[in-house]
Amino acid sequence: MSAFIVSEKCMRTIIYNLFWNHTFKNSYSILSRNGYKNEEDFNKLAIELFKMNRDAVQQRYNEREDSEFIAIPEFLNWDNGTTNKYQCLKSLKCLSYQCSEGNVPETKLYKFLQEIINCWMDFIINGIPEYDNASWD
Repeated sequence: MSAFIVSEKCMRTIIYNLFWNHTFKNSYSILSRNGYKNEEDFNKLAIELFKMNRDAVQQRYNEREDSEFIAIPEFLNWDNGTTNKYQCLKSLKCLSYQCSEGNVPETKLYKFLQEIINCWMDFIINGIPEYDNASWD
């Protein structure tokens, strides 16, 4: 398996969708429950996720902790986002895969990322008419 640092575009897709999709945020309290409520909080989440991604890549390739393997942006450009729940899921899963090295999957943030993915998948599935029309029994 190879690992890489996700692009800023990938991270922007994730954060933009989590921040601006009010239907998701109103239906699933996972973000607010964990302290992510405003733009500053979501920017912090992006930086934390980038750092987690960097840690996984450093562990995969035995990079030193002080390696400048990636320059983590201090603030993402929020003006270029679009909401696409399917692209967001793909980006979330890409990030998760890239962070699955070393001890990173044991971290609280990685587990939180998995919770977000599960909630986001549930959010998508619940919006599909075929699922809504399927029998409960």
